[in-house]
Amino acid sequence: MKKLAAILLIAVMVLTSAVASSADGFIRSPSLNDNDPEFISEEHDRVLIITPYRERDTLPPEKIDLIEEAYDSIKGTDDLKDICPDLEGIADDKGIPTENLKVSDLFDISYYEDGHGIYSGHFRIKMKDHYLDNFVSLMVYYEEEWHVLNAKVTDGVYLEFDTDYLGAFAVVVNAHPDSPQTGNTFPWIYAAIACVLAAGAVVCFIVSKKSAKEQ
Repeated sequence: MKKLAAILLIAVMVLTSAVASSADGFIRSPSLNDNDPEFISEEHDRVLIITPYRERDTLPPEKIDLIEEAYDSIKGTDDLKDICPDLEGIADDKGIPTENLKVSDLFDISYYEDGHGIYSGHFRIKMKDHYLDNFVSLMVYYEEEWHVLNAKVTDGVYLEFDTDYLGAFAVVVNAHPDSPQTGNTFPWIYAAIACVLAAGAVVCFIVSKKSAKEQ
């Protein structure tokens, strides 16, 4: 009985961890993400540099601060509309609960011409991941706020957009495309299972103690 109780408690800990890890705005940790976007072309003397979050230490100090602020704001919410209200209208138009929206990629874009920064333009970048299949929107973080950009997916792997500001960008996807009308129910399911397992562990412990006393 004691072994069974221990197994049940371990299962509760694992499920609790799964619930906790899902309670933020990311679909997965950008620090572990190897899905770096690619720049497609260069024009004349212009150079565009894309830096994923996991390589942020290579950025200038002010850009490190910016992308880490962007990360913290996403990490601190379980509903992206709370940090970017414009996402609510986009989600409604697509019939997606805002709870389904998650960030799949976080990266910085810097653009230079003859060594001078350029902060606006039309861009076309290639994404390596299948998450563009469930693409919802693209956000850019500046002046301590998130802003939705006019972006579209072309040919399944390219992300095209116009922006008047370059900084921290976040790709927003539908994390649960198979259940668009129900929202993100997985944490609640995990929590319910954890409760059942915890109750089972308590019962096993009580039975074990009672059997020990009777012996």
